[in-house]
Amino acid sequence: MIVAWVILLSMVASPAKSQTMDVGLMGGGMYYLGDINPNLHFYGSQPAFGGFFRYNYKTRWSFRLQAVQGKVKADDADFNKINAVQAYLGGDININDPNAIYYLVSNRGLNFETSITEISFVAEVNFFPFFVGSKRNKWTPYLFAGGGMFLYNPTPIGQGVNLRNLGTEGQGFSDRNEPYGNMAFTVPFGIGLKIAMGKRFGLGMEWGMRKTFTDYIDDIGSTYYLDLYGFNPEDGIYYAPNPENPSEIISFPITDDVYYSDPTFSHKSGEKRGNQYNKDWYAFYGINLTFKINLLKDDGCRDFGRDSYY
Repeated sequence: MIVAWVILLSMVASPAKSQTMDVGLMGGGMYYLGDINPNLHFYGSQPAFGGFFRYNYKTRWSFRLQAVQGKVKADDADFNKINAVQAYLGGDININDPNAIYYLVSNRGLNFETSITEISFVAEVNFFPFFVGSKRNKWTPYLFAGGGMFLYNPTPIGQGVNLRNLGTEGQGFSDRNEPYGNMAFTVPFGIGLKIAMGKRFGLGMEWGMRKTFTDYIDDIGSTYYLDLYGFNPEDGIYYAPNPENPSEIISFPITDDVYYSDPTFSHKSGEKRGNQYNKDWYAFYGINLTFKINLLKDDGCRDFGRDSYY
């Protein structure tokens, strides 16, 4: 982020006449793609909002520092139709294949929700020469891309239990991964539309994906770490191999880490719980309202001058 501010300040210091800054507010929706929702865009969208400062360098390029706050969630119960899964895979599923359990999401019973707080810096390129107040081009599509960081902390829907601290895939065990953090890098990119609403105000619409470098926005990433053969809800116990004698099945108390790891109590250690080769994604879409601030005196001739084309 320091580099981003240095770039902005160096551009502000240059003598271009068409430099302006926009202060903007945005609101819309946020959704996620991952181990529960592999490919349904806009499914389960939750409200999101944010604000930004955008430096407009001449009429083609803009640079934006933004903060976005939202929420994502998903539930296996919404993806439990085996026919839909079979269509997705293009064939029948052998339910005796341990690797197929991941695709039979109704067998997992997993769900999550988490707040997302993102801070990012993106560059925008306008399709047409554009600035708020222009009489020549009152609108333009644009592309954007950049980088940033976000905070997340998955919990079961409506439960408020910190899944990261529970180690639902055995995180922290000697033969397992280390616990994942609650902050990760993100690469925002997407497309939008800018519209001039007069000399000072602008309206925008935008949709953008966020590529992340974590597989645990949903707390699902690899395999089950416990052998769970069944449970007795009245006594609050589950059955698993005796650590001292694996051939013997004994009972253990149902604790939060056990329950939220495998709510159906039907999996064995090593079976697929998620796709460890695909990282999670999330997206933000919505509208924004901006107010233009002239950084240098505007001579009012940009629609006819050289700056209109750069």
